[in-house]
Amino acid sequence: LEQAPHHAGQGAHVARGDEAQKALGDLPDVIDVYALAGADPNGFGGDANTVRLRLMLKPRAERALEMKALKEAVRSRLEALPPMEINLIDPPEIEGVGDFLPVMIYVMGPDFEVLAAESERVAEVLRNLRTSSGKPMLTDVRLVANPPKPELSIDIDRSRAADHGLSAGALGMQLRLAMNGATAGKLREGNQETDIVVRLAEKDRASPESLTMLEVFTPGGPRAIGDVAAISIKDTPSVIERFARQRRVTITAQPTEHASLGAVSSALKREFERAPAPSGYTIFFDGMMKILAELMESVVWVAVLALVFLYMVLASQFESFKHPITVMMSIPLALVGAGLALFFTGWSMTLGAIIGLFLLAGLVTKNSILLVDQTLQNLREGQGLEEALLKAGPRRLRPILMTSAAMAIGMVPTAIGRGQGFEFRAPMAIGVIGGVITSTLLTLYVVPLLFALFEKLTPKRFREHTDPMKEASP
Repeated sequence: LEQAPHHAGQGAHVARGDEAQKALGDLPDVIDVYALAGADPNGFGGDANTVRLRLMLKPRAERALEMKALKEAVRSRLEALPPMEINLIDPPEIEGVGDFLPVMIYVMGPDFEVLAAESERVAEVLRNLRTSSGKPMLTDVRLVANPPKPELSIDIDRSRAADHGLSAGALGMQLRLAMNGATAGKLREGNQETDIVVRLAEKDRASPESLTMLEVFTPGGPRAIGDVAAISIKDTPSVIERFARQRRVTITAQPTEHASLGAVSSALKREFERAPAPSGYTIFFDGMMKILAELMESVVWVAVLALVFLYMVLASQFESFKHPITVMMSIPLALVGAGLALFFTGWSMTLGAIIGLFLLAGLVTKNSILLVDQTLQNLREGQGLEEALLKAGPRRLRPILMTSAAMAIGMVPTAIGRGQGFEFRAPMAIGVIGGVITSTLLTLYVVPLLFALFEKLTPKRFREHTDPMKEASP
């Protein structure tokens, strides 16, 4: 948990951190609250405008609230405190590596003013992102930028300075001596030495107006700084963050319970394709969104390779190029059931669910293998195509139902369990159960139809037939 009010002193931030601790300490599921003032999300130090809280919760079985409800309770209590920016963050898997939020967007470009305006626009897009039903897709939208700090700015009129024979380096050196001073000697007291630093008095360097009257030495004699430069106080960035050798501003957010990370990623990409960043500026997706995109790309390649190797193994077993296709048609039938099971149980397509789909590819093809293998045996025994199919189904029905029921029932404890890490395992088990059920029921009808279709489309000399020696006998 971070809170970052930007316009208060360090003591005020610490006081607000104490208020937040007291507000969260009496939640029913919270054991203790740890606070760290001035913490940086990535562990490299930070400014005093940030207070980071860590909540220690009771074990899952002893909690009165689920995690989503607990986060809402924390958010509602903190919003009742004085104005501040609130960001709820799950603890990192490895301590010390920094935060890795679901939605992290980098806005990169050369100019600070344009970069700040574009970052505000991107943050506003995130705040206004809605589902089809009008509910917000993102929460805790935060523009991660250190507040600007005042800086004494001196803009040199180079043409006037050149007329007086004064270079920017010489002017900077004299101003440095006037403001920071120079070591003129040392004061020795016993065994200790102390530097003697000489610089302008406080009244002569307290304001930009007093500095304009300061005289600097030029080849033509002393000149007031105000004759060759303009002095003012400007707000400048306290920290300049860079990514890929460009200045950047980070915007972070988290999906609400109304949207999955995949839906958020697709919606954001559509929005930024419709309204891209100005020329010379880049919007870069990082965090879990980047991992999700890389994961989906890897899943596609793995799926293609899995299907290729599965086809090669089946082709070598059946010594045929067409029957592996018949067997593999049970995979789409399983994917339909897995998708429906995840949809009706409220789970999204997580990494665990994707692993379950790959598991299904190996499980459900065994039903088709049993049917196709028995049909081929019947054909080789001299039976006709329809007779071979009609006899293969009843003969293989019992082993198909037994093995499918064993797999589905074996996944039930994992699907309904609520132990540690069930969020990863439950979608995998639910997808497997749904895929096994639909594949078992549909395979008994679809695979025989496809087998008959392929056989009828195949030229007679390439069809499965009886023993050639029997056909040649009188």
